[in-house]
Amino acid sequence: MVKSYLILMIACALPMSVQASAVTLIAARYDDSIELYFQLPSQDLEKVFKKIPEGLLDQEGYVDLHRLQKDTVTPSNLLLKHMGVSSSGGPAVLEGMSFMTHPSNTVLPFETPWDAITTTTFCSADPNGPKMTLEQMTTYSSAYTDELPHIGAISLTLPVTEPTEIFVREFVDGREVSVYTTEMTIDGRITLFSYQESTSFVGNFLRRFGLQ
Repeated sequence: MVKSYLILMIACALPMSVQASAVTLIAARYDDSIELYFQLPSQDLEKVFKKIPEGLLDQEGYVDLHRLQKDTVTPSNLLLKHMGVSSSGGPAVLEGMSFMTHPSNTVLPFETPWDAITTTTFCSADPNGPKMTLEQMTTYSSAYTDELPHIGAISLTLPVTEPTEIFVREFVDGREVSVYTTEMTIDGRITLFSYQESTSFVGNFLRRFGLQ
């Protein structure tokens, strides 16, 4: 189920200065859902997702912040066209949650699910300020599914057009369980929560509650 915090709020006044430099994925697993949050340079949208969401750019080729103020769900869904997730039980349907861009020199922290919720909900750019290109922006996008089990590895497929390094943070019930970097090959896949695929039920239980 989509949690109440997905009611989108736009508040364009959040000063921070943390520079994004690569593709980052936060995978957050809960009893009833798995949420995926992406951070990447906006100019790499086509490289990672095979497309730039329709309507993201205005007729002059600048990022249309006014349009993002009105609708952040549609562009996040557009990115899902070539992306997939599955488990041993088969594929699951992903639904877009939110999509946002921030100036790359004022990017918000992106280390926890709460950071990710903030970056995909609030706008740190002034839509009435100077126009900005994709090269000046960092993109944040999120999706979720409630069709995958709480335990077990899941497979994520992205339509990357060239080998891409992805920095991954995995969380279970709000607790970080794994941090690693992996390279995704063209139209390839990565396995998330892979430790749950090869450990025992007891080991998973202990790790989930911080006892291992």
